[in-house]
Amino acid sequence: MLDFLLNFSFFADTIGLAIAFLITFLLRNNNFIAKRKNIILLYFFSYLLLSLYGNLYPNFYYWFRPFYPVNSNNWLYDNIPLILSCILFIFFYKLSESKTANLTCKFSFLLVLTFYIVTWRNAINRDPNLEYYLVFTVFIILNSVVYLLVQLNNLQSDSLFDKGEFWFISSIVFYSSSCSLFWVFFKDIYTNYPTFFNKNYLWSCHNVILFISCIVYSSAIYLKTRQPR
Repeated sequence: MLDFLLNFSFFADTIGLAIAFLITFLLRNNNFIAKRKNIILLYFFSYLLLSLYGNLYPNFYYWFRPFYPVNSNNWLYDNIPLILSCILFIFFYKLSESKTANLTCKFSFLLVLTFYIVTWRNAINRDPNLEYYLVFTVFIILNSVVYLLVQLNNLQSDSLFDKGEFWFISSIVFYSSSCSLFWVFFKDIYTNYPTFFNKNYLWSCHNVILFISCIVYSSAIYLKTRQPR
């Protein structure tokens, strides 16, 4: 049983993203699915490909070793937050017509880009390097809070829970904030007790958190779009 859970945790991220992508793709024409449906679809599709490549990286390295200088995929996971931030920038910017929301979106995205430019030389491909995910979390939370405030100010007859974009934003807030909190404590524990904790546990927990966030989103979309009996 333990072996099954460990093996599942290695691919939980890819499984969860595949489920979320399929749900979004199959129900993309439904009225409940969020505004900017195609951007949400692009987010899950892109993250699915990146996650799948990260999981299969050891095989790619073995098959195409001359093209890979080192057997490490740290560089890939360091760049994932940047790629996802670019997609989410378009999503948040087009989601609301509020000037405050658009200004926050531009400012937070500029923060992500600036951090990458300043730290690129010394931080990329360092193991473990979690700072990019922390900045990614700040980017998501800032835009999510502004989105929520705008929705509360303009809320009419439609419930916030009946908006597909609300569930998508909730899922990425849960994913990013949970991972960031976990990594902060894990990094401290690993530094003090390196013989008791394997760094692979860090990414296994990340994968499980991502899986849970995708299942929550997918379940909400499915339940809201299910035809009444």
